[in-house]
Amino acid sequence: MAWNTEIKKRLIKKTLFNHLREGIIQIRLNERLWGLFIELLRVIDTLFDGTDEMEILGKILYDEIAYDMINRLFQNELEMKKAS
Repeated sequence: MAWNTEIKKRLIKKTLFNHLREGIIQIRLNERLWGLFIELLRVIDTLFDGTDEMEILGKILYDEIAYDMINRLFQNELEMKKAS
């Protein structure tokens, strides 16, 4: 009977560890993706000859097609989180 309790404790610890690890991986991935997104904005800024990054971001967010594309990206991320 005691080994049953020990097995349950180990499973709970393993499950908690896996959830924590997945959360850390997701946070790191999000940080990297935002960093890449900002770098991409800087490249676009260079291509547009001095246009401010915030101005470009504003244009992206106010453009209905671009907004829908970004929204779909985040929807996919939410669906993946719900599935896991």
